[in-house]
Amino acid sequence: MSAALLAIAGAAAFLPSNANAAIVYNDGDLILGFRATGGQGASTDYLVNLGSAASIINSVAPIVFSIGNIGGDLNALFGSWSTRGDVLWSVSGVQKVAGNGFATNTMFATNSDPTHGPLGASSSTPWVRPSSFGAGTPASKVQNAGVKYGSGTTGNVAGTDQIESTNAPGALIQPTSQSNSFASFMPFGINTTGSSAYAYFNDANGIEGAFVSGTINSVLDLYQLTPAAGNLPGTFNGNFTINDNATVTFFPAGVVPEPTAGLSAILGAAVLGAFRRRNRNGAVKN
Repeated sequence: MSAALLAIAGAAAFLPSNANAAIVYNDGDLILGFRATGGQGASTDYLVNLGSAASIINSVAPIVFSIGNIGGDLNALFGSWSTRGDVLWSVSGVQKVAGNGFATNTMFATNSDPTHGPLGASSSTPWVRPSSFGAGTPASKVQNAGVKYGSGTTGNVAGTDQIESTNAPGALIQPTSQSNSFASFMPFGINTTGSSAYAYFNDANGIEGAFVSGTINSVLDLYQLTPAAGNLPGTFNGNFTINDNATVTFFPAGVVPEPTAGLSAILGAAVLGAFRRRNRNGAVKN
């Protein structure tokens, strides 16, 4: 019996923990990313895998993501994250090898929605689709960021190693100093070019939105960039929203949200949170 128990214990030492099993990255997954460009949390990325782009953008109804208590993590890492102009969030991903109904090097990236038009519609400028030749480099960078997330825990030293969250399965607390960290691919990072994200997405905020920046930017438009010649605009897939409780919701393109009790509560909280933030920061927009 003792020998059998020792054998079982020895085998168990080589099995992944439940926490490690939660960190999974597959080609075509979308990664939700948070980071701060200054102040509290500036040395830390916070990443969550939302799942397959195909399953998300092909939904026929809004998706409220069950991704654990990410609000608790955001509060611990960034403090009053939802009222800080230097805390940014985004969603990005890539289908590097053709599959899931997407062509090789199909990228997905958000753009800040400054006017907050009707959910299910876009009011941001679409990203331009790269050519088949030009897609390879940025697509590889998006993949490298995803693979780094998928590597999970690199140790157990806070501030130095990647550490999996105990509040949200699939959430990763990642020092920006890690090789191929998410921040390294964002504007002015070492793995990008200038103010672009992934050396491709280039405007004031790259693919990211801010929570307070004169106006409240808590809505992101998601675009699909299938490689094509002729500088064609990307395909609008839908909107991501987040409220003060860190509830993340996706509204597919063309899907008008039904006024269900649960969805109304989410949207009401988001609107109320935005109103409160505007009052706190004196940024009321007519």
